[in-house]
Amino acid sequence: MLTSTSVLVVANTRHGPGGHYNHRAKMGDPPHDHLVDGDDARDFLDRHGLSVPDGTPDAESLARLRTVQAAVHQLVAGKTAAARSSAGLLAEQARYRLDAEGRLRADRQGWRGFADELLPPLLTLLGADNAPRACANPLCGWIYLDESRNR
Repeated sequence: MLTSTSVLVVANTRHGPGGHYNHRAKMGDPPHDHLVDGDDARDFLDRHGLSVPDGTPDAESLARLRTVQAAVHQLVAGKTAAARSSAGLLAEQARYRLDAEGRLRADRQGWRGFADELLPPLLTLLGADNAPRACANPLCGWIYLDESRNR
């Protein structure tokens, strides 16, 4: 089952040039996006702890993952209405069913189902009192949830 943390991993596929611990970035280096290429997307998500489907995401699945990514970045930027609109676009195409235990599950399999499974935790983030934040280092740009007591 995917969680809000899973949604943040998808959002962090787009980050600053210093977003990798093993890369020495300097001002002026461009940000990059791991959702441009299906193989890169699969590799990034897998390396960051998500249980991803077999194969590489097709163009539609990459577009849906970019919509999740955009919604979180919009939320971080304080554009809540735009983030909700992005979530609404995902909801228009998502299909769900109840499994044997009564849990909501994506009806589709593979990468399309994976993208559908991200919608419920995205909606949780959209309704949370504690909005995600971006790292203040302009070379980083990673998005996180500050769950400390005083935030």
